[in-house]
Amino acid sequence: MFGKSTALKWAEEVATFESRVRQYPSSYALESLLLGRKKLYRRCHIMHRRFKIIYYYDERKDVVTIMDIWDTRMNPTTLTKRIR
Repeated sequence: MFGKSTALKWAEEVATFESRVRQYPSSYALESLLLGRKKLYRRCHIMHRRFKIIYYYDERKDVVTIMDIWDTRMNPTTLTKRIR
């Protein structure tokens, strides 16, 4: 379980991500584990790089879709299996 200060930090970092991705949806780095797929998946590290928000931006529709919030301590192949 996370404490109150961690929850507030999480909310702050997610809000920062949301604000930036609204203005510059392609500004985050491509997710190297998901290169070569039809969609260009991007990542945003949060919580001391412990988690990644994995998303893609559909330019035609001007829509950002969050695909996963991934714990970077997990085996990297888990991410490639989770996002198909």
